Amino acid sequence: MYLASEKYNNVFNNVENEYYYNPDFCESSYIGNIIDELKLLLKDDFEQYEFVIYSQTPQNSKPAYPFGKSTKKEVVIYLSDEASRIPHELMRTGAFAVFKNYLLSDVPYPNLFHLPLGYVNSTPALPVAPVHTRKTNVFFSGALHFARLSLYQHFTPYNFLPNRIWQRFHRFIYSKTEFDTYYPDSFIRFNKQGFKSGLNPRDFAAMLYNSKIVICPRGVISYETFRHFEAMRAGCIIISEKLPETFFYSNSPMLILSEWSKLDNVIKHLLANPEEQERLQAATLDWWNNVCSEQAIAQYIYDKLKALS
Repeated sequence: MYLASEKYNNVFNNVENEYYYNPDFCESSYIGNIIDELKLLLKDDFEQYEFVIYSQTPQNSKPAYPFGKSTKKEVVIYLSDEASRIPHELMRTGAFAVFKNYLLSDVPYPNLFHLPLGYVNSTPALPVAPVHTRKTNVFFSGALHFARLSLYQHFTPYNFLPNRIWQRFHRFIYSKTEFDTYYPDSFIRFNKQGFKSGLNPRDFAAMLYNSKIVICPRGVISYETFRHFEAMRAGCIIISEKLPETFFYSNSPMLILSEWSKLDNVIKHLLANPEEQERLQAATLDWWNNVCSEQAIAQYIYDKLKALS
């Protein structure tokens, strides 16, 4: 089964599991706004295409949309594959173009393109305040899992201990979850209950838009997170681990660290240099508006579709 959009008769959901089947699926606002902008760019040519919102997960293992049956050019918006797989089977369906999240740098098909994650619906956009007026210096709130242990260890007094000691005494060492005083006027908290168990979305957004610097560690599977784009939209200075070399990460104003042990020096430098903070905020907002926003991504998709035609 697949769902047609209430707004357009040529936009379909190919997802059967309840999470994506719902009109409020995680990033539906971002994707929906891209399609709205794309319609403005394509004008009458919009009807030449069929847009398929696609996700292949364990809950949605069989394609629901009948690929290859339409007389229109099928354009696939492929979401949620954090394993970064190349969708060989999907590419063999004859789709005109596929725009996919979580792709690594190189792609083997001329009609397969990178797509940024964007933001989730539950994180509202708020007015963007100048960085010098923001009350929180450094912000992080997120789940504590194995892929973030090196970041967590950095904030503890035990970061010098070898991994074998961490593994043996992890229940004791991981008992502390709040590190607000590690940097002045900051909010740094880990939660142990998993995804979405920390701040509620409105409080998270309020903290985000009132923070100067946001730490963006990797997720469980992928280095890419919605947090990167939500912080970008909010005009925060982003500190991240290494990200794939795609057009929306390469040469961006995000500060990329090879290891979290370098975090203190970077933050100390930023907090001591208000002009650098202002420069990075301006560059980050410019990057969001011109590279990652719905308008920018619609233009990118439009250009790719026209180049394939």
